[in-house]
Amino acid sequence: MGLFAVSCLGLSNCKKGYEDRFGPFYILNDTTIVVNGDMGSRVDNQLERLLDKYPNISYVVMEECPGSRDDEELFKAALMIHNRDVHIHLPSHAKIESGAVDFFLSGTKRTMDEGAKIGVHAWSDGNSSATEYPVGHEEHQIYIDYYMSVGYSEQDAESLYFFIINAAGARRSERGVTLVDRARFDWRRFPYFDADRQDTIITVSYTHLRAHETRGNLVCR
Repeated sequence: MGLFAVSCLGLSNCKKGYEDRFGPFYILNDTTIVVNGDMGSRVDNQLERLLDKYPNISYVVMEECPGSRDDEELFKAALMIHNRDVHIHLPSHAKIESGAVDFFLSGTKRTMDEGAKIGVHAWSDGNSSATEYPVGHEEHQIYIDYYMSVGYSEQDAESLYFFIINAAGARRSERGVTLVDRARFDWRRFPYFDADRQDTIITVSYTHLRAHETRGNLVCR
């Protein structure tokens, strides 16, 4: 489809072929957003301004999206998308990771082409990682509540969350970056995506540091 032929390299204030830009959100036309880049701590404000100016958005294409910097602000933005009954699509060259996966989950319809990659990992608060907290601990609840808010039952939200944080074991490198081994999973085991793909999920090369991080402190989500 011609929609996905637009290049996502060489970011500037507004790349050629787009009408407008709000942070990582590029306006292709009155109904379509293309998402490229990291979702910063102002992502909810950026999306709110976008939707005020372009109220007929109904389709989102996610391409190279490494994650986000603030879970709470990301969840606010994602709920704006969910409440507008938006279709989110991953083209074949898409690679979404970390918080961007949570954003993808907000689509009331989610589709993906062969070759698209989804990267997941466990979050860390800088001292402890998600997998160090037992099932039922309050530290997990913000994520489970989010998945429920975008349409999952409590059981499915918990299953999805614990699958994500346990997707791969992590180890700390000499540079302070957490490395995880790549793994293959069969999406058919996880009916949370409108796709039937094998070898689609990857485990990304860091853990997520929650709260307001800077790139110098390893922005992971």
